[in-house]
Amino acid sequence: MKDWTKLGAVFCIFCSKRLEIGKDTAIAPSVTIIDDNDRMLNPEEHRYLRHTPHGYRDRCKKYSTSVPILMGENVLIGDKSRIQKGVAIGDNAIIASHSVVTNDVPANALAAGNHAKIVKTNIYMITTPTFPLE
Repeated sequence: MKDWTKLGAVFCIFCSKRLEIGKDTAIAPSVTIIDDNDRMLNPEEHRYLRHTPHGYRDRCKKYSTSVPILMGENVLIGDKSRIQKGVAIGDNAIIASHSVVTNDVPANALAAGNHAKIVKTNIYMITTPTFPLE
C-alpha cells in the first residue's frame, strides 16, 4: 500500500501471495479483496479438511490457486465491492458500488455490475483542478 491510500471500515483482505495497491487509491467500506479461490475441487479433499482440527497444518491454503491483484494509482473502489484473484485495475479507474470484479479494468475506465463490465472509458478524475494541488 502506498502514500495517501485510504481504506474504509470493515475492509477485508484475503491475500495468500500478493496484493499491490497504488498511491492515492480510495477503497470504500465493506470491500472484499481476495487473491485465491480457497476451494478444492476434489470432494474427498474437501471432506478431509472439514474433519481436521483448526490450526492443523493440512488446513493451509495448499489446495487453492493464488493469483496476484494489482491496483494502479488514484483508483476508487465503491462500497461493498469484491475484487477477485488475478485482476489488474489501471490508474484512475473507478469500480462502482456492489460490483464484483473478475476481469481486468483498464486505466481511466468505469466498471460496474456483477460481473463487472466496463461501462465507460476515457474518464478523468480531475480535468481542471479547483483547489491547489501540493
